[in-house]
Amino acid sequence: MNSQAHYYQNAQNKLNPQSKLHLVQNPIRHHIRIIPLDAHYTKTTRPDPSSEGKTYSDHTLLKNTIHCCDQFKEFCKKFPSWSYELGRFTIIDSITYDSNTQTQINYCPFCGQKIKYKQVKS
Repeated sequence: MNSQAHYYQNAQNKLNPQSKLHLVQNPIRHHIRIIPLDAHYTKTTRPDPSSEGKTYSDHTLLKNTIHCCDQFKEFCKKFPSWSYELGRFTIIDSITYDSNTQTQINYCPFCGQKIKYKQVKS
């Protein structure tokens, strides 16, 4: 028995049945390089059209952002998860007639990678 096979045999003895199945299906999982999510955005201050003399900030996510996993990338395509007001990925907690409540997320809800937010000067 080679050392790699011996390692997986010992690992299978210590894990629960579901983990054993996962380990057998993908024995090199720990060698996969995980891509961090760097959310690059620009901040633009614009005049508020509804009130004279006031401004608001618009945080725009750049198109060259590489997502950490395909599930989060597909989620972002289907649901508006980037908040232009906050400059963060968010999940909507509740929706009322007037507004909604957003919760900022700092980790990918699918793979658990930390999201690094970086403002790029335009």
